[in-house]
Amino acid sequence: MKWQAHNIGFFNSNGVKIMAGKMVERTCKCGCGVKFMARVADVKRGWGKYASKSCKAKAQEKRTGQYTNYLRGIDDRNNRDDKEFSVSHGIGGQSGSSLQGW
Repeated sequence: MKWQAHNIGFFNSNGVKIMAGKMVERTCKCGCGVKFMARVADVKRGWGKYASKSCKAKAQEKRTGQYTNYLRGIDDRNNRDDKEFSVSHGIGGQSGSSLQGW
């Protein structure tokens, strides 16, 4: 993937330019169409997808529905497939008395 990167920097009180890394223009993935600047290093690690925290929250709610379930009083934590963690760590009474003595 090719990016047209721009060096973005800021000046401190002494007039010295402080580099903030190479930046690239991105379009928000939540569907709002906002264009924003993200660091190339962040984009490479899979970040820099959303223009703001509220855009990220909108996309996450659309994907998971967690907040809607919370408002409706639905507890879907027990319906997930990640029960392996709780079993292997002795949580939930699945593996006996591994937490005795605490």
